[in-house]
Amino acid sequence: MLTGEKTVLRPMEQEDMQLYSELFNSEEISKMVVGWGMPVSLSEQMNWFDKAKSDGRNRRFTVLDRHSGEKLGMASLSAIDWQCRKATLGIKLSDNCPKRQGYASDVLLTLIRFTFYEMNLNRLEASWITYNIASKGLYTKCGFTPEGIRRKAVYRSGEYHDLEVSGLLREDFDRMEKGGRT
Repeated sequence: MLTGEKTVLRPMEQEDMQLYSELFNSEEISKMVVGWGMPVSLSEQMNWFDKAKSDGRNRRFTVLDRHSGEKLGMASLSAIDWQCRKATLGIKLSDNCPKRQGYASDVLLTLIRFTFYEMNLNRLEASWITYNIASKGLYTKCGFTPEGIRRKAVYRSGEYHDLEVSGLLREDFDRMEKGGRT
């Protein structure tokens, strides 16, 4: 388990698939995140879990409130590339996760520290739909640097939208940690 100040990230379990199904089926969340937004049944979610649990290039974590143990969402490390020592980060938090109280940044910083200091990765990547100002603020606060725009890369609500891509290097995060910015 990965422990932050407010949250705990533990590997996903079969018992979490109801939550994951709810997260993937949420229209509000789907509008704001990158990735496939097709509704899934609980049985499809269970089938996905059976395949995903042995996938060495992707790791998913269930986010828990550190004090109450309540499930708050999920975090992921995807496209783990051991040769280039990089991965892509993502999070989906449920409606019951407290807003504007530091939970999202705690999840992200906990996962960043784990990837750099335990997995020994050198680069993390993230992206968001350009209208998702909250994600941009979150990733920027946690040290990610904008690296470009993928024009009309995401289709949501009948329109194509730009995707902002960003990266974080371990050396930059080390400087942030020493400077006390996080």
